[in-house]
Amino acid sequence: TAWNNFQALLNFLDKYPAYKYRSLYIAGESYAGVYVPTLALHVIQEKSAFRLQGIIVGNPMTNYVLNENSGFYNLYYHGFLSDENWDNLVQLCCPDQFEQHCMFTLNNSLGCKMAFQFIYDNLAVNINPYNPYQNCVDGITKLKPATNATPLITKTWKPLIGGQSAYTQLFTEKLSFPVASETEDSVYEKCPSQKSVCSGGSFIHEYLNLPEVQRALHVDKHSIKCWNSCNSKVFSDYVRQYGDMAWAYTQVLSCQVPVMLYSGDLDLVINSMGTRWFVKTLQLETIVPLRSWRYSISNGEEQLGGFYQTFMQNNTPLSYVTLRAAGHNAARDQPIAAFHLITQFVNGGELK
Repeated sequence: TAWNNFQALLNFLDKYPAYKYRSLYIAGESYAGVYVPTLALHVIQEKSAFRLQGIIVGNPMTNYVLNENSGFYNLYYHGFLSDENWDNLVQLCCPDQFEQHCMFTLNNSLGCKMAFQFIYDNLAVNINPYNPYQNCVDGITKLKPATNATPLITKTWKPLIGGQSAYTQLFTEKLSFPVASETEDSVYEKCPSQKSVCSGGSFIHEYLNLPEVQRALHVDKHSIKCWNSCNSKVFSDYVRQYGDMAWAYTQVLSCQVPVMLYSGDLDLVINSMGTRWFVKTLQLETIVPLRSWRYSISNGEEQLGGFYQTFMQNNTPLSYVTLRAAGHNAARDQPIAAFHLITQFVNGGELK
């Protein structure tokens, strides 16, 4: 992906050479935590055409182990796990460790699996994991139970690289990732209707399965025509090449390219705590300790935007920032705050 994006940039400059040598910022969100820094490293090597000034990633996937295990803490601290289930999980998965950084998914003992099974069985559904405090766009949809669901304690937890872990399975089967669909026939040809529990994905599913839309998109008429927002086979079989992106961010900083990682503090999918754990593993010098930042709304009032902390490597800053009351799509949930955040970064200003 990084190489393809890099070739697209080169092709763009061939067509529009006036943009050569101009300041360039690369930004993305979610899995861009992987493909933004890897693209940046290609761009850095091509010094003759680009002036890379910084990279920005929102709710970034940076380390699978840290994200998934911090996710349990995030669920508990947001009130989605009972004290009993949480205590069992910690005691059975990390009996001899300080519970702040328990790596639950690395424990394959029967007791740990059983503790996870209790959570799996009792966790509340009808939650939008991208922003659990938003109302469901088109109401709550009750999904039919999966017919092929296998108790977790009978499985070996898949490795984090190359397959789903138990935490990922929790989200796909319990928390409305749109990989499940109803068996009832859709009104559009042979495509079954997709009913996400609370993510509002059914609208785009129906739209992209309209025959006239597929014709406009030049979908091969001989191919499988049913579009799904998350193909369950691809999702489960996809082999992840990188599990820890520390090497990439360290290289970007060593080339004196500033980095900003921001997170909506309500996201359950790639949570802000996991990003903070990841930044800590980089062992950077702290320049600005954790503090709040503000922004102005239309009437001039100042509002709390979130919190930020600034680190330094090779005289180059990495900023860890949270956006208050924002989910996975943080800029959509808090557009004014996000605009202020990104503007300050691009202009070289400081959050205050």
